[in-house]
Amino acid sequence: MSGFQPNDEEIEVVEVGEGDIALLLAALRKLNNGVYALKVTIDFLNTRVNNLQESIASLEKELQTHLSALQEERKKLSDETQNFLSRLQETHDELSKHLRLSLDLFLEKMDERLKKLQEAIDDLYADIASLRSQMKEVEYIATDSANAVKSETSVLRSKFSEVEVVLSELSSRLTRLEENLLATNRENQLMFAEILTRIKAIEKAVKSRENIT
Repeated sequence: MSGFQPNDEEIEVVEVGEGDIALLLAALRKLNNGVYALKVTIDFLNTRVNNLQESIASLEKELQTHLSALQEERKKLSDETQNFLSRLQETHDELSKHLRLSLDLFLEKMDERLKKLQEAIDDLYADIASLRSQMKEVEYIATDSANAVKSETSVLRSKFSEVEVVLSELSSRLTRLEENLLATNRENQLMFAEILTRIKAIEKAVKSRENIT
């Protein structure tokens, strides 16, 4: 039996003895068994590969189906989202329009109120300015009046002092006049008493003369 050397171009012939034949036959049987096992394994693997390819094809088909369904669902969701966004935009536009109208109306009313408030404030400022002017006039008048009163009071005090002096002098004069009147009255009473006495004496004398005649 001869063997081959893969790396050598020349063929080397090897002589085998009878004792080696049994070993070679056993080795061939083992090799055949290994080849058979390898073939079985390869067939099993081929079967598994075929099954795997079929599973992959089925999985690809199912995946394609799911992908189509997913794309359809995605398109449906996109359409619904677009419709929702469109309705939301319409609602937003309408709401914004109402809000703008309400805001414009509110701002218009607020502007009118602010104008009226500003007019009231301006009137109030005018009234305050007029009141301040009047208060200043009253203050000037009061100051002038106070000064005049002070001046008149000073004059009155001076005149009162003069009047007090005059009254004191008049009181003294009245006292002296009263004393003089009292003294004169006493003198007059004495004179009247003396005159009465003389009249009575004359009357007696006249009556005595009449009686004698």
